[in-house]
Amino acid sequence: GGTQGIFSKEIQDALLANEVDLAVHSLKDLPTESVPGIELVAVPERAEVEDVLAVGRSEQTAAKFQSVHSLADLPDGTILGTSSLRRRAQLLAFARNHGKKWEIRPVRGNLNTRFRKLDSGEYDALILARAGIERLEMPERISAVLSIDEIFPAVSQGALGLETRAEDEETKAVVRRVLNDETVFACVLAERTLLKALDGGCATPIGGLCRWNRETSDFTIRGRVIALDGRTFFDETFTGTDPQHLALQLAASLIQKGADALIREARNA
Repeated sequence: GGTQGIFSKEIQDALLANEVDLAVHSLKDLPTESVPGIELVAVPERAEVEDVLAVGRSEQTAAKFQSVHSLADLPDGTILGTSSLRRRAQLLAFARNHGKKWEIRPVRGNLNTRFRKLDSGEYDALILARAGIERLEMPERISAVLSIDEIFPAVSQGALGLETRAEDEETKAVVRRVLNDETVFACVLAERTLLKALDGGCATPIGGLCRWNRETSDFTIRGRVIALDGRTFFDETFTGTDPQHLALQLAASLIQKGADALIREARNA
């Protein structure tokens, strides 16, 4: 939500004030609007992009949910925590398609806070980014990795973004040489272009994922725009050699199919 942008801004302010020379962001939380004087210069190798299901450890929950290994296993009445509109919309779509009656509630705080709330029994399960859990070395908390067809990932999910001051050529050169993965960088930039072209801030349930195929040297970008209530969604894929061009093609195609109505609806909600 809104707090993610605020945290990014604090780090960017430190960069502009020469207090730090390199800013490291979770790229999915970095607004697509660029900040004057700051440049996104590199993206290292990407972590896993999926979302995961984490089941609570309170005695009651653990007993009831021990055989849960997928969304489909979650019984009616499950209290699911997520603060992401993208996840919420897709959970609602899944529940609708599979005849499930779940209660989806917002959950705030960092990962440790969320796990504390989960294990106290406030929630039965949470939907979280796999990358965040693996970065904190807590893989044992993953009850199920969710297929991207079920819960499509956020733009730049699993990627870190490295920023420097725009005029700091020295730091830029070192960071690019040592830390940049060129194809991943091209992919996440394309995903961010898709998000911007769809005009989706964090108020809109939008997912985007671009991959580079080593064999063919082609890029494949897929986008999904979901209605807030999960009643419908648009999902398209384009493949080619120019990821930026593909992103714009994909956005135009999604809009032509009717995604703009869902985006407007989300903005006015």
